[in-house]
Amino acid sequence: MLTPVQTQHAVSQIARRLEPIAELNERNIALLCHSARAHRSDAELELLGQDEYRWVVYLVEGSAELAGETIQSTHQRAYQPLLHHTKDIALLRRGAVILRFDRQQYQALMSKQIRDAMVVHEAHLEQRELKIFAQLRSALSERRMVMPALPTVVRKVRSALEKDACGASAEHFAAVVKHDPVLSWRLMQVVNSAAYRNNRPVLSMVQATERVGIQTLRKLALEFVGRDMLSDVAHPWIRGQLAQYYADTARLGRISYALAQWLAQRQLAVDAHSAQLGAVLYAIGTVPIVHMASESMHAFVDEAQLLSTLSKLRAPIGSWLLAQAELDAELVDLPLVVEQWQRTHTTESWGIADVVSTATMLDAQQRGAKVSLSHTPLGEKLLQMGWNADAMRQLLAA
Repeated sequence: MLTPVQTQHAVSQIARRLEPIAELNERNIALLCHSARAHRSDAELELLGQDEYRWVVYLVEGSAELAGETIQSTHQRAYQPLLHHTKDIALLRRGAVILRFDRQQYQALMSKQIRDAMVVHEAHLEQRELKIFAQLRSALSERRMVMPALPTVVRKVRSALEKDACGASAEHFAAVVKHDPVLSWRLMQVVNSAAYRNNRPVLSMVQATERVGIQTLRKLALEFVGRDMLSDVAHPWIRGQLAQYYADTARLGRISYALAQWLAQRQLAVDAHSAQLGAVLYAIGTVPIVHMASESMHAFVDEAQLLSTLSKLRAPIGSWLLAQAELDAELVDLPLVVEQWQRTHTTESWGIADVVSTATMLDAQQRGAKVSLSHTPLGEKLLQMGWNADAMRQLLAA
């Protein structure tokens, strides 16, 4: 039985060291803490992830058992949510105190914070870039622009989806659709729509299949890839940019997935499928900008200006697209934070953005760029753990 209690410290003080709660600003932390509730376990008690999906739960006093691991409230692991997945089961020891935060409220506050950040981001754009930003959002909102897919990728995905073996497992389905960021975005948009949405966030394509079923997603995917392909782009340079984007995305997805698995083996848990989806979606803002250029290159003076526009607008457009799909706040925030390598990190917990940003560094190193992993918080942690070239080769081999 869980009994309501008062914590020894102010909830807001505790919240400032919890991930991802600590990513909220001071005002939003105060609002979230107002509805937070602390409970003490009067005896050993199982806490089921499927029953706690409305809450983000933390262990703040005492100890608990999870997947054979003993978690103490004084450990760094306690700064992360106690239950990551609906299938998780935690055994609270007698006297343990948990702190529950409302998940929907957290996501709403984070989404608003992201929107406010986008407004600040827009303030640093030039007038021409603001105009393009507004045109893109208007065209996408009014469905005058459809997110296109690359024909060669569509044909590959369609061929795989039409094979019966594709429906064998959620992992196999995810492995197929990861080749197309636009398809991934569309499917996640459907899964998070009012028809399927509940209080539990969907953070990976595997979770999406668990929610609506592989066959339903397969049917939707075949419908999507059967239409709205990007017509042949006359401008060879633009065609090359889009092809390069797809190639970079596929490569980054593989590295992010493998890196997350490597971390999980060392008790630095980040779901590999969520990391892979994050890598596939974080640069989704590239697609509408390049599509606009393919339709009206006159909007840009030259190739250099288009590259400049991409570098400035890709993140805010991407975050806006993910917000329109009503994705979890961590994914919506991803385009805006993944390139902020020099951000502070106060706990031993790591998120999707940490994995994807570090994967971009590893990818750059593999292609000969002179960059240091120490530029990212997670990269610095990898170096402390003895990361070297052999570890990278083993990672890619896996």
